This record gives sequence, C-alpha cells and structure tokens, in this order.
Amino acid sequence: MHKIGILTFQQAINYGAVLQMYALYTFINQLGYPVEILNYDAKKISSGYKAFHLKSMFWPKSLAFELLNYRIKSNRNKIFEQFVHKYIKMSPLVSRSQLKKKSDDYDCYIVGSDQVWNPFITGSDATYFLDFVQGKRKISYAASFGISQ
Repeated sequence: MHKIGILTFQQAINYGAVLQMYALYTFINQLGYPVEILNYDAKKISSGYKAFHLKSMFWPKSLAFELLNYRIKSNRNKIFEQFVHKYIKMSPLVSRSQLKKKSDDYDCYIVGSDQVWNPFITGSDATYFLDFVQGKRKISYAASFGISQ
C-alpha cells in the first residue's frame, strides 16, 4: 500500500486552507491509502497567524489592535488546532532539512492547494515545489501561483 504525504498550508488558520486540507486528506483516506499531512515548519506561513505580533510594539495603533484582539485570535487558533488534531493525521513537526532526510517515508507526495507557489505567501520557499523529493511520484492538487507575473 502506498503511503501518501500531503504538503499544504497546514499552519494557516483560515477556513479555506483547513477545509481544503481536511477534504483532500479525507478523500485519500477513504480510498484506502495511508496518508498524513506533512507538518512542515514554514515560518513565513505560521508567523502570519500568531495571536500576537511583537512587531506591533513599535506602533501604538497596531499595539492597541493586537491587545484588543489577542483573546479572539487566541481562541480562534485553539479551535482550529483542536479540529485538525481531531480529524487529521499530521506528521511530527519537520524543518526543510528534515524533510530532505525523510523523503523516503512516503511513496507519493501531493502539494496543494491554492497559492502554494505564490512567492509573496511562501517567501519563495522551494519546498512547495517538492524539490526535496527524489524518485517518488509528485502530484500537484489545484496548486497556483496566485500572481500573474
């Protein structure tokens, strides 16, 4: 049986990203394949969803906004994390260098969906092009750049 690894924006705390991840994971799982989401530590992605941003300390309006919304953001993050933990099998947290070492752990890799190749979102992270995978099947699932140039 082929083991499948999915690389997506699993650290994004938004409905689109989480529902896409859940739908793809569930579909492949129902086909009978062992599957898990690669819990890739993409700093550029995860930093945008923190409940509090330290950089706001330098601007009074931003700081006030962050302080007023901290509890809402924190609760939102916790709810998303609970959903993912309950319904989706994740790999242990891995860095880019660890992904290269673990590339033989899966028989097939899927990357997607929307905007995983957008350099403004990923910081031009080549990991989302599955450049660490050698000799394994690579599949793109509705991946896009999200920009025209």
